[in-house]
Amino acid sequence: MKYKLLGGIILLIPVLMFVQENIAVVPVRFLEWERSVPLSLLLMGTLLVGILLGMIFSFARRRKKAKKLKKAELEKQKQAEEAQKPTPEEPAPVMNDLEKTVVLETSNELEK
Repeated sequence: MKYKLLGGIILLIPVLMFVQENIAVVPVRFLEWERSVPLSLLLMGTLLVGILLGMIFSFARRRKKAKKLKKAELEKQKQAEEAQKPTPEEPAPVMNDLEKTVVLETSNELEK
């Protein structure tokens, strides 16, 4: 807890120095809207918007990747289940009379 407080204070000092050095007021125009704001506030606001957009896009990418992994895992599990299922045995082929005759003649010839 003390390290977080100390780290926050250490990071706050350069931020306050930045604000003090960039206190000049600059006009900001967007379409019909115009406003004068301190340069430091404008830069900090831009930084925060960039951080938020980065977090949003990062979250969306991680969520998409997690869905893809989950889908692949389910597919792999489904394949494993199908591999474990016993395959139905095929019935023995039924021979017609001609085939029986050929088999019998062949076996008789082999016996001789």
